[in-house]
Amino acid sequence: METNKKNGKAIASLVVSCISVLSCCTWYVSIIFGFAGVVLGLMAFRDEYAGQRDLAVAGIVVGAVGLTLGIASAVIYIYLAGMPASTTNNTTVSPSAITVPSPTPSAFPEGGGTTMFLRGFLGSWF
Repeated sequence: METNKKNGKAIASLVVSCISVLSCCTWYVSIIFGFAGVVLGLMAFRDEYAGQRDLAVAGIVVGAVGLTLGIASAVIYIYLAGMPASTTNNTTVSPSAITVPSPTPSAFPEGGGTTMFLRGFLGSWF
């Protein structure tokens, strides 16, 4: 007779594995949670009274995906952080080369652009 006991390790595996996938941009968190999700999933799958083996398998698969994403983002981070600064396109621009045209008084009648913006914005609502 099969019991419907909840397997806490399987649920924890799936939750930790989902956190691993969601935090793949921070590679160190993703690797730690992905590894923990896979280990918890394997422990839940091999449990003697393993109810909810499907959750354990899902935790293993999602944890492996999170672990893979974490490793990939770590490799990309190390590659980008290891680039010398001379390979990037750093061009300096002198402040005198940047010209900003000044608005003429006739461009903003009756108190400036803020008034015109508020009239246009509020006029569409009322």
